[in-house]
Amino acid sequence: MFQEQYPNNVRNTEINEFQTNTDFNTFYSDKLLTIPPNGNIFIDDVPDLPLLDTGYQQLASMNNRELIVFKAEDLTRELAAHLDQIPKASAFIFPGNGSRIIQDILKQTYPEILQDRLSLAVKTKRTREDGVWSVSVEVPELNDKLRQCTDWVIVDDVVLSGQTAQALQHEIKTKTRRESDSWTLATWLSLDPKRRKKITKTKNPSSVEGFDAVSAVYTYKGGNGIPPCNSLSTLLVADEKGQVVRNKLQSAYFPEGFDQFLQQLTYGKT
Repeated sequence: MFQEQYPNNVRNTEINEFQTNTDFNTFYSDKLLTIPPNGNIFIDDVPDLPLLDTGYQQLASMNNRELIVFKAEDLTRELAAHLDQIPKASAFIFPGNGSRIIQDILKQTYPEILQDRLSLAVKTKRTREDGVWSVSVEVPELNDKLRQCTDWVIVDDVVLSGQTAQALQHEIKTKTRRESDSWTLATWLSLDPKRRKKITKTKNPSSVEGFDAVSAVYTYKGGNGIPPCNSLSTLLVADEKGQVVRNKLQSAYFPEGFDQFLQQLTYGKT
């Protein structure tokens, strides 16, 4: 089954207003989404791909999977409401390709969110050695206004463990030589904080070590491990991470028709 999700129109999948667990009283989310055992989340963040709905339907039916698809524009509309509450004195940091897409949508559709706020795009890279992933970030030199900023907001598409945000935080702290700044993580989709705690062993009330607060549009969880969550843009990237993701999706979830689906993403046609 293929479901295209909108923040106020989610069908056939358990979704509830999120009730913050007392263990994570600075983790905030609009809604909690429970993914079925045969479910995959896709974030449709590649514009102007015709006939893509047909591709989703074929992929789901051929492999007996339930695809929950979010549109980047809809997620960003909801996230913009979160960001609009943040003081103007804060600096927004956009790490990696997924976050750059959020930044682009904000510039085009919600320019008031970025107006009069400092913002910085940062390149990220994931590499794998002996089966263990690590992330590196390239933080450019900070101008005087950024160097003086003490309230930082990292805006990312998906937060799983928080590793990218923590690497970015470390680099900025190194440049500012301050440890007492305020740190917030804002995202489209966050893994359930209880599951993240099992991964990272954190006791931080935000669910991400080193961050004062985490704010998410959706929190997602699954009854059987961590639900797979991937953006279409990642499937198109010609780097190690992109290749690993493609191989994993095909071998674990989509043995039938996945090559054709990728061709449709690449060329925009069946």
